Parts: sequence; structure tokens; C-alpha cells
Amino acid sequence: MNEVVDSETTPLKGYQGATLPNHVLVRAALHVEEALKSTPSSPSTVRFFKHPKLSHGDEVLNYVRLLTYRFTSNYFSFLASSSITAQLLLTFIQPPPWCGDDCSNFLDSSCYPSFPSWMLISWKTSQLIEKITLITILLELFLRTVYLTEPPKYFDASSLFRSDPSSPSRLPVSVKNSIYVVTTLFLFSFAFFPSATSTLPPIKPFLRLTLFVIASDNTIRELSLIRSLLPEVMRILMLEFLLLSIYAWFGTVIFTNQSEEGITSFSDFPSAMWSLWVLLTTANYPNIMMPAYSQNRAAFLYFSSFILVAYYFMMNLLLAAVYSDYDKFMKAKRERVDQNQKANLEEAFSLLDVNNEDEITKDTVSSLFDFLNEHCPDVGYIDTVRANLLFAVLDSSGDNLVDMGEFLHFCQVLSLEFSSAESYRGWFELNFHSRWEQVHDIVETRKFALLVDWVLVLNAVVIAFQSQHELTGDRESGQETSAEVWSWECYETIFTVLYVIEMILRVLSSGWKRYWEQNRNKFDFVVTMITVGVSVYVYYPNLENDHRWIRYVMMFRLLRLLRLVVALEQFQVIGATLTEVLPNAARMLLVLFCTFYLFSVIGVLLFGGIINSDPESVYSGRLKNTEFADSNFWANNFNDHCSAFVTLFELLVVNNWTVTCDGFSAATGSKVTRLFFVFFHLIGVVVINNLVISFVVEAFMTEYSAAGSRGKRRSKTTDRGVTVSSQLATFDATSITGTKSGVQGTYYARVGNRGVGSRRKSSFLMNIFARGKADPPANKGGLFELKEEDVEA
Repeated sequence: MNEVVDSETTPLKGYQGATLPNHVLVRAALHVEEALKSTPSSPSTVRFFKHPKLSHGDEVLNYVRLLTYRFTSNYFSFLASSSITAQLLLTFIQPPPWCGDDCSNFLDSSCYPSFPSWMLISWKTSQLIEKITLITILLELFLRTVYLTEPPKYFDASSLFRSDPSSPSRLPVSVKNSIYVVTTLFLFSFAFFPSATSTLPPIKPFLRLTLFVIASDNTIRELSLIRSLLPEVMRILMLEFLLLSIYAWFGTVIFTNQSEEGITSFSDFPSAMWSLWVLLTTANYPNIMMPAYSQNRAAFLYFSSFILVAYYFMMNLLLAAVYSDYDKFMKAKRERVDQNQKANLEEAFSLLDVNNEDEITKDTVSSLFDFLNEHCPDVGYIDTVRANLLFAVLDSSGDNLVDMGEFLHFCQVLSLEFSSAESYRGWFELNFHSRWEQVHDIVETRKFALLVDWVLVLNAVVIAFQSQHELTGDRESGQETSAEVWSWECYETIFTVLYVIEMILRVLSSGWKRYWEQNRNKFDFVVTMITVGVSVYVYYPNLENDHRWIRYVMMFRLLRLLRLVVALEQFQVIGATLTEVLPNAARMLLVLFCTFYLFSVIGVLLFGGIINSDPESVYSGRLKNTEFADSNFWANNFNDHCSAFVTLFELLVVNNWTVTCDGFSAATGSKVTRLFFVFFHLIGVVVINNLVISFVVEAFMTEYSAAGSRGKRRSKTTDRGVTVSSQLATFDATSITGTKSGVQGTYYARVGNRGVGSRRKSSFLMNIFARGKADPPANKGGLFELKEEDVEA
């Protein structure tokens, strides 16, 4: 895209009858691209148009800007993004600020537990890397200003960064650009003028995080989601705080200072509030109850009522509120995506329909395909065969014309990938057809699948017998004789040969292309080849001729038993949910990473070096005889950023978090230290963890409902002769919807990986091939049931 285009009317290569002006086709192609990205209907990408009235100097300037844009987009955008990430990661390998210029004396000492100092780089090397990355960022920023300066007329340029239009509360572009530029300039000042900035607070790590977040649309979108959840979360937390206050008040009255309970947990109102907050996380139950419960069984009513109301009811109410707001957020975003997509397609159709006939011809659509190839590479290349098939599917009425209703399916149809049945015929089938039929008839039978499953079960039994001493804990008597080792190796060799034979038969039967398309076959192939490779390496005489490697191979081979689990429909839903959730969870993990980074930087600044066993340190004396020291929690500290991340992860899990918190409180000698851990618990556990749960529940419900519809309709043939089964549509390419495509033979159509879950592809294909002329787009929520990541540019 982003070409310099002549506005004159010229026929397109390979097509006849294309009489539309080229600049109209370019704008229509750009609107289609925006529809695929589901961005607003006014395209926001940079456009360079040559116009007859444009002066020679302006024309040259446009060419310069175009070349600058291409160079920046192709090279410097990636370098700048990598430099921003390097700036952030540089914090982890820089010496922590608390130990001065020479941290090796501290970090290599056993008194200051931390990651080894060899993982850190010197300040000189750190400054060099910092300068190189900042120069790269500033150079990319300068190049962008070259082609985004005030342009001459007929030159159309947009802002430097395009925010996600599906986000309801995204940052304005001007604010986002300003923060980006100011943050970069501050980092530049810190790197190149250290003496002038030495008196400023240590804000450099926070600036790096700001730069990383502001340059990531994914992170901004998730933060916008969290911000939309905060009002409801705050209301429930206020009720929770009120409930804690009431119970703390009652506790200080009920458990007097003469009782053990009153002395240890309810000596005053702040202590009672802290004890009940810890109880709310279930980290001190039933320990907190036992002193009072041992003296009076009625104390159970106080603690049990608090747990039932504050924990089981209020915290689950908080989860329900987060899930409800998350669901509303996603539905609203899908509606906006759908509206943006429809607006772009309607605008593209109005541009192509120059005669206002409410329909466009095949030549016009073919010209649009040509311009998509030339100006919108993100769409994917459309060759002649695919163009003919796409038009035949798009023209559901079969009259070689496309009206507005049919054109609104353009994005759905464009997601289809076609392949001929002939391309799936393997070498063995083409050259030894009669033998192939025999092998195919054997492999495709149910008996063959059962035979392989029984071999897997038998292999598991053999492995269980071989590992019986380790499984029962009787390791001393588990020494095997050479004869026993040889017999076990023979068994394993037999199983390896059987697996290789099974793999070869499946490849010969299906052909490599069809075989490799199935994830289960990929898993079997990788496991089998690794098993063969390691077995050959161990059996071949060399220095690594160790029998333990055979054990490792056997344990790895047990992974093939997962195929038995996958065969069950109930587990397929779980597997499909994991397949859908894991790639999309990267954005959640990114937000969690940013949260960890923020608190690790604050933790290193506040608590760096205070956890130590140095006899000369005042902090180590405070930690003596504490539960922190007795539990050997010395490694849980903020002496360096890597240790800080591990400590924060332990706090995220919640178990024994009070031991770490009390250790830092004892070392600092102040209970105010607890606020750091409370704030992290609120953000990391209460907000982000509940958001992750909502995300997983929503994905599971979607996949579960799709699995139910799939179970009712395993395979179906439309009234136009298209057979849809699982994730594949099979049809005769000669005439798909009544439209003559000019393509011969049987073809397969499948949905691209972008945007549609594996279990929704069957219904999506059915909606495409079974729709009528007047049917509206069947997808709900935009581009083929778009999920969050599909809104990205």
C-alpha cells in the first residue's frame, strides 16, 4: 500500500473492462484494508497521490516522503520497537542503585542473597547500550516527522501512532505522541547529560516503562479495560473495607488484651484490621482462630461468619462484577468493530459503484483484487485462481454481479484459503496408486486406530513396570542388572520401531501435506523423531552412553498418551479452549509483566539491600528469630530486579505471603512497609487475576457452545453442493454459487487462522456457502467473530 498513483484512467493488467479511475480504486482498496483491520471508515494510513495539478517540486517532495515512509516502515519501525524493549530489559542487567558503582562485593557475598553478579553488566556498557537504543528511537522519530510534516496539497497523511478504535477510552493521538516524545527526550537527557540530571530522582526505570507502554497498543487497550473496571471494583472494595472495619471493631471488643487472641491479633484497631485482611487472603487460617477457639468454641462463629461474608460472598461478588464488566466491554467493542467494518465496506462499494446502479461487475471486483495486491500487502496476495474463486463465493446469486448485501460479506470471503484436491495427492499415491489404496484402506479403518491406542497403553504399562522402584520410593533396591537393562532396551526399541511404522503408513496414506495439517500428527511426528534421535544417540557408542537417557526418552514418550485424552469430546473442549486462550493470553501476561516491573522497580528502590545476614548490618539483627529467617526466606528479597520478580510471583500466588511481608516489616522497623504488599495484592490478585479468570471463562463458554453445535452437525451439504465438515468445505470449483469461476476440479476451502476459533470454523463456512443473496453477514462482533487481538492493525 501507500504507492504513488496516477489519477488517470488506465486499464489494469490481466483484466478487461476496468474503467474506474485508479485513485478511486486505490481508495476503495484502502477502505477494504481498513475493514479487515476494523478501523474507522476514514482511512488513517499514509497516502501519496500524484495529481495533475501538483507542481514538480511538490511531486518530488511527495516521492521523498514516500521513500522515507517505506524505509521507516520496513526497517526502523522494528528497530525502534526492539530498542524500546531493550531499554526496558536493560533495567534487569544493570547494577541495582542501592549498591553503588561496584555491586560485585555485595551480590557475590553470601550475606546478600541475590542473582549472581556475572548476570549484570557494567555501568559503562549499560550507558553505551542505552545511547545506541535512544539514538535509534530518536532517528525513527525524526524520519516519521519527515513524512508527517505539513504536506503540500493532495498529500494526505495521518498521525504518527494510530490507536485502537475499538477501545472506548483510548488515549488521544496528540496526548500519546506528546508523552512519547517527552519521555524519549527525558531518557536522552539522562543518557547523554548524566551530570546535569544527577540531582533528579531515580525516575529512569519509570520512564522506560512509560515509553514501553505508550508504544504498545496492546498494553494500552488492556489498561483501558482495567480502567473501565476500576469504578465497580472500588465500590465493592469499599464495602469490603467497611466490613473489615466492623469486624475489627467487634474483634477488639470481644478479644480483650487479657486473652491470647487479643494480645497476638486484636491488640488495637490497626492490628485487628491487618489480621482480618490477612484472613481475607486465607493465609493465616485457622492459625488466627486457634487461640480463641481453644478457650471458647463460640469463637468459631466470629471467624466463620467473616470468612463466609467477606471471602466467599464479597470476593466472588467482585469476580462476578469484573466478569460482567468484561463481558460488556467485549460486546461493546465487537459492536464498534462491526460498525467500522460495515462503514468501510459501504464506503468502498459506493466508490466502486460510480454509476449508482447498486451493483458492481466482476471486472470491477477483479480490479479491486489487483489494487489490493499492489497497495495493501497486509491483505495477502490474491492470484488469478483465488480471485475467480473468491468472486464466485462472493456472488451468492450467481448473476456475475455483486450488490451491496453481497459486498458486505467481502471480509468474510477474503478470509478463505483455497487448495485443490490434486495438490494433496502425495508421491506414493501418484506413483503407486493400487498400493496406496491398500495402505489407505488399512490406515483409515477404526481397527488401525484402536491398534495404535493399545500399543500406547502397552508402552505405558512397560514404562510403569520399569519405573516401579522410583514410583514406590524404593530407590535403593532399584539397581538393575545388565540383563534387565538390555531387556528393557529391547522392549523400547520394539515400541520405537512400531511408532515409526505407524508414522510412515499415515504419511503414505494421507500425503505429507494433509498429514502435516493436523496438529495431532505434528505432535506424533515430533515426539517420534525426537525419540528415534535420542535412542540412536544413546545406543551408538559414545561418551554419553548412559542408561538414564533412555529413561528420559521413555518419560517423554508418555506424552503420546495425550492423544487418547484428546479423543474424548469433553477433553477436546478443554484442549480447544487452551488453544484459543494461550495465544490471546499474551496481552494479559504483558500487563502482568508491566505490573511486576513497576513494583520491582519500587521494591528495589525502597528495600534494596535490607534483606541480608551481614553481621555488621542493622537490618540483619532485626531479622533474627523472625519467621522469615526461620523459614529460610532470605532469597525472597528486592536486592536485584530478577530476585524482585521472583518475590512478586510468590506474592501473586498468595501462599505464605505474610511471612515475606512480616520479614520486610521487621527489617525496616516500620509497619508502613505493609502498604507496598497490600497495594500489590489489590492490583495483581484482586484486579488482574480476576480479569484473567473472566477472560478464561469467556473463552471456555464460547468454545463450549461451539462444541455443542458441532456435535449436532458433524457434516452437512448445502443446497449448492458444498460439503462442510469440521473445518473444511469441499466443492466443485466449476460452479460454486451458480457463478462460473473458470476453475476446474475439486477444491477445499478453509478459514485462515486469523480471527476464528477452531471449533467455530465449521459454522463460519456453513454461513458463507449457504447464505442467500439478501442474507446479511452472519458473523456477530465484526470480522468473523473477531476477538480482541483481531482488532490490531
